[in-house]
Amino acid sequence: MFIAEATRHVLRNKTVEIYPEELVVGNFTAHRVGGIIYPEMTGIAPMMEIFKIPTRRVNPLNIKFLDRIKLALTIPYWLTRNPAVLAFDNNEDRARFAKEQGEALQYQLYEAGGIAHLAPGYEKIIRLGAEGIIAEVEAFEAQTTDPKNSNSTVA
Repeated sequence: MFIAEATRHVLRNKTVEIYPEELVVGNFTAHRVGGIIYPEMTGIAPMMEIFKIPTRRVNPLNIKFLDRIKLALTIPYWLTRNPAVLAFDNNEDRARFAKEQGEALQYQLYEAGGIAHLAPGYEKIIRLGAEGIIAEVEAFEAQTTDPKNSNSTVA
């Protein structure tokens, strides 16, 4: 019932705005630039840093102070109700899982993680296409991983 009521609320209050010269339209938030937090999934991590998001160096988002407070106040509720906690029977396994999540052994893009995991440059995608972007990434990767390159980030 709660999900149906939440969906009804969103659909009744959602507005659609298409900005001039946009080729790809639509967003998930009430603002043109924004992010989604799914506290019931893996959104607890970004919520723990909710007060740093407006001033972070990479991909800062302007979030009203009151909205940050509201989000922070939901953290205690979701700490014991998210799938990462419910999936394990004991604190040792939960701690191991949390540690493994912080090791960044792999990187996946999906929407459950929350704020600003993906900010596509649609204009660039349309201009270069997937192949052009792949070529650009490969060229950058070759430049930054070659030990003979003086601009290398890897020694």
